[in-house]
Amino acid sequence: MVTLTLASPLAAFKTQGLPTGPDGRSTVTHLKIKVKNAQGTYVQFNGQNVYQQNGAQTFLTLSSTQPNATVVLPRGTYTFENIGKDNVEGTFLAYGTNDGVDLTQGSSTINLQLHALASEGTTTFADKFKWKSVATQETLDLRLNVLNAQGTVVPTGDYSGIDYQVVDAQGTPLNGVAEVLAGSSKLGARVKVIGTTSTSALFIKATTQAWQATGAETAAPTTFSKTFSIAFDKTGLSLDTQAPQVTLNAVGTVTAGQDITLAGTASDDGDLMAIRVFDGSMLIGSTDAAEWGQNGVAEVMFTPGSGQWSLNWTPTTSGAADLLVIAADKAGNEGRAQAQKALQFLKSFGATSFVHSVAIKQDGTVIAWGSNGNGQTDVPAGLTNVVATSTGWNHSLALKQDGTVVAWGQGSQGQTTIPTGLTDVVAIAGGANHSLALKADGTVVAWGNGAQGQTAIPAGLTDVVAISAGTEHSLALKQDGTVVVWGSNGYGNLNIPTGLTDVVGIAAGHLHSLALKADGTVVAWGYNGLGQTTIPAGLTDVVAISAGIFHSLALKADGTVVGWGDNDDGQLNMPVGLTDVVAIAAGYLHSLALKADGTVVAWGNDAHGNLDVPTGPYLIP
Repeated sequence: MVTLTLASPLAAFKTQGLPTGPDGRSTVTHLKIKVKNAQGTYVQFNGQNVYQQNGAQTFLTLSSTQPNATVVLPRGTYTFENIGKDNVEGTFLAYGTNDGVDLTQGSSTINLQLHALASEGTTTFADKFKWKSVATQETLDLRLNVLNAQGTVVPTGDYSGIDYQVVDAQGTPLNGVAEVLAGSSKLGARVKVIGTTSTSALFIKATTQAWQATGAETAAPTTFSKTFSIAFDKTGLSLDTQAPQVTLNAVGTVTAGQDITLAGTASDDGDLMAIRVFDGSMLIGSTDAAEWGQNGVAEVMFTPGSGQWSLNWTPTTSGAADLLVIAADKAGNEGRAQAQKALQFLKSFGATSFVHSVAIKQDGTVIAWGSNGNGQTDVPAGLTNVVATSTGWNHSLALKQDGTVVAWGQGSQGQTTIPTGLTDVVAIAGGANHSLALKADGTVVAWGNGAQGQTAIPAGLTDVVAISAGTEHSLALKQDGTVVVWGSNGYGNLNIPTGLTDVVGIAAGHLHSLALKADGTVVAWGYNGLGQTTIPAGLTDVVAISAGIFHSLALKADGTVVGWGDNDDGQLNMPVGLTDVVAIAAGYLHSLALKADGTVVAWGNDAHGNLDVPTGPYLIP
């Protein structure tokens, strides 16, 4: 007799690659081990793992909590059949054999073999984004999921390399209609579509060899195939101008080295092509297999049915997450979602200042009305592709789609003299006689009258996401939700309330300032001679703010407008029934509201034609 030790792989399930459940632990928790002698006859034991002819014990048992066992057998040659289950008499999940084990020389330790079982019926072979059809020159991204009968993923080590073939409807290899690209693996294939005039559908067959059940507790390596098919679009000419919809769940701050899961949704009216996730300018995740592993790029997982995507990510730095998700469709349209400390910073509607107004029509052209004593409403001829406007007291600014700025009106103090080489601008703001521009790199540029320091940008000011210009002071909102102010402090314009954080919007008036917090409340400081900083009691659910010369406006989430401060000329008398407002602007003696249908409503003093709003529709910021 010899004594031997049986060692199961259950204690090291991660390296063995056994099937795992949702909690990440192996679903195989028990091994039934049947022993055959050299004649192929099963041997029995005495109930204590000791050989006994005609004994009552017909198998040995190991578990994840007791992964080893001592067994006594006569000298000889044996085969060990290893049957993996979720309990001793439970679901058949894995199988392996140790064949021809020679015990004629005495004791030994046997490391038992075990392989996850595959099921041809549950295994899937599909394109990642569930395309409706393909056209010539497109690349299919196919995913092979070898699964067991319970739908659990079978580790790649438990099935052979995959043979991918382009075939016809009967499974016969076919040349000339598609090409399996290099880089295809056990996880899937990339296929370049060629097509012919006679091609109506494309078929790709994946063939592998995996362990499959041959009985209640027996299994063997078996070859099986799965075939993917998709319709072939002969024209591929359908016009698609709709960008994909993509979201990114709030992330907040992250910690270097601490794993997190990024997630969101993506959808399109046509067919999605790719989802990519960036940390700053660095690509960290992609659905495109060709990009995996390059500079640490990980796989973005996507479930077409639910539209959910996810990415496991380990940040390299701590702080506010600067993440961007781009979803692209087959036509090249892109949808974007961004996270910056979970604060949603607001775009401004710089439509009015003092006694004139400027607004953008939906075709990207600009219209101005009101006082024109200094040419502030003389919009330059041919001005198009405008994405934002702002007004000073007697001058106007426009930001074009290419990141350049155009100015007109009074320029005697340099307020319309755009600095040479100013590009990459993402926001603009006009003060009384000075102007500001926010660049894409988060820095601010100023020009015009700086006698009170309103153009003296504080040294080292970066990470700015919004700007606003008052009469002789300037505001900047930083990415961390704090506010920076410079210029005149005659009425406490620079006295930011202590502890002001989580700000998502700012507005500078004549001698006062407003800040909108992420919780929908408003904070004000500076001159209050006409009540312009006295926030109405109980004002909440605010989504936008605007500071006029001596009055203030707030837009609530329900599309209604609230005003406070000077009302001598009716600038706070909102028209009865004014709803569906999406943006607001406060001037000197008049106010504007942009409605969801693209129309502008005006109220207050009309001495200079400020209420004579030209016909829209106007651009929603």
